[in-house]
Amino acid sequence: MKALVDAQKCTVCGVCQDVCPVSAITVTEIAAEISDDCTLCGMCVDTCEFGAISLPEVGTGPSDDLASYRGVWVFAEWRQGQVHRVAHELLGTGRKLADKLGVELAAVLLGHRLDGHVEELIAHGADVVYLADRPELARYTDEAYAGVLYELISRKRPEILLAGATSMGRSFIPRVAALARTGLTADCTDLQIGSYTDPKSKKVYDKLLMQIRPAFGGNIIATIINYDRWPQMATVREGVMPLKPADASRKGQAVTEKIAFEDADFALRIIERHREPRKVNLKGARTIVAGGGGVGSRANFKVVHDLAGAMGAAVGASAFQAASLSSFGGLAGGALALRSATRAFQALYSDMDMGPMSLGVLPGGACRQST
Repeated sequence: MKALVDAQKCTVCGVCQDVCPVSAITVTEIAAEISDDCTLCGMCVDTCEFGAISLPEVGTGPSDDLASYRGVWVFAEWRQGQVHRVAHELLGTGRKLADKLGVELAAVLLGHRLDGHVEELIAHGADVVYLADRPELARYTDEAYAGVLYELISRKRPEILLAGATSMGRSFIPRVAALARTGLTADCTDLQIGSYTDPKSKKVYDKLLMQIRPAFGGNIIATIINYDRWPQMATVREGVMPLKPADASRKGQAVTEKIAFEDADFALRIIERHREPRKVNLKGARTIVAGGGGVGSRANFKVVHDLAGAMGAAVGASAFQAASLSSFGGLAGGALALRSATRAFQALYSDMDMGPMSLGVLPGGACRQST
């Protein structure tokens, strides 16, 4: 898609060619011509005094019957026999959205030998679980997973699709959005259902997904909507949404979808996979004890481990180089503060009602606690 030129109005003045940041405009003897390199930035439109250049209506595409889209979907990421925790978190959020819209909540599970996960997803809030269980999906590849998920979207037409902003989600969910010719909002911190009034047409769009996320380096909170191309798609990082407890009494159904593959879906084949087990999961930790430069040395850092052990917490650290530790002041103070905190927690932790928190040591040796 690119900007449009009205040859009857174009005076071949060349101003548009000069301002185009991607050199997508060439001025001929007849009119300006725009190549496929056009990014629809609109600079040529703003500078053309004769109104010869315009932008196509981005996002409208073919007339879509949005009333035919119904339901909330959560992509349930599956790897090596396990459903990722973020899928459980999103099912809790999806449950609220689906209830407000009065529609079903579905989980989409791609992989191989998926027995046993249906009940797990239903317990976390799904009404329906769509399964694509094929040997070809046992190992994740962008092309295969994107093709399957897009095929299911084309068949079922959900109005909302949520996915985790994991390495897998970041890799192939944008492909799905491109195939569906719809928008995608990444790293949302909140999701709500609301309405939007177009300031020009005054038309009111009800029951839209309000995709809320930080913007401009976190200086503002932006609310993003998509009222003319569905499904409305968003990704969320692990740990952002609350994890609701599973309800084993919930009832639901599993629907196995038949999928046909082509050779082009497997241009990339995984021959062998090596993966180091993760020793520490800071994202999933309820409490983290972290040490910084103020700890002073590798030996002193043992106190951080002792404190974390007393609290049942994970151990974290700031990114600093061991060679530069001697340049920090207050080293003894940092270690002493940690030892004191360790003794206090060992004595009192069993009697305290601790919420999610973190305790760290600042470069000057002071302790900091956040809840």
